[in-house]
This record gives sequence, C-alpha cells and structure tokens, in this order.
Amino acid sequence: MAYNNKPEWATPGVATCVKQEAMREGNPEEWRDCGVLLEWEYDARLTEMNQLGLRVFRARVRWPSGRVDSLLPSMLESFPVELETKHPE
Repeated sequence: MAYNNKPEWATPGVATCVKQEAMREGNPEEWRDCGVLLEWEYDARLTEMNQLGLRVFRARVRWPSGRVDSLLPSMLESFPVELETKHPE
C-alpha cells in the first residue's frame, strides 16, 4: 500500500476548518472554528476495511478551546491564515 488519504496541503501546523458539508447535528461547537493540524495518526482499522489499497490516516486537530479531535482529512479544508501552534503547558 503506497497511497494514503492525506491531502497535499495538510501538513502539521497548517490552519484547517471542518467543511460545511461535513457538519452534522451533534458535532462539537469547536468544529465551527478553525484549528491547527497537530499531527497525523495511522488508522489501522480503516486501512484494513478500505477496498482501495489506501493507508488511512486521521488528522489530530487542536481547536482554540484547547480541545483536540481526530478527524478524517476528507472532512477538512485548508484555511488561508497561519495559526500559531500552542502546546498545552
């Protein structure tokens, strides 16, 4: 498996938002803000389940509230402003 689901624009430290079309009732309010992509985490279960031969990764995103969520990259879009990455103390 040589291919993965990481978009080219999505590198750690980049500003990102959840796409409007990916928003659902019950999603956390933080998802309406823009966050910072912290890192990629490999999802072994989704990799095993997919039929396309993709290595599936999830994006760990930190929101302004400090909350960190793990999201599929297909839910995200780039945000044109660099956000300062701050790590919890």
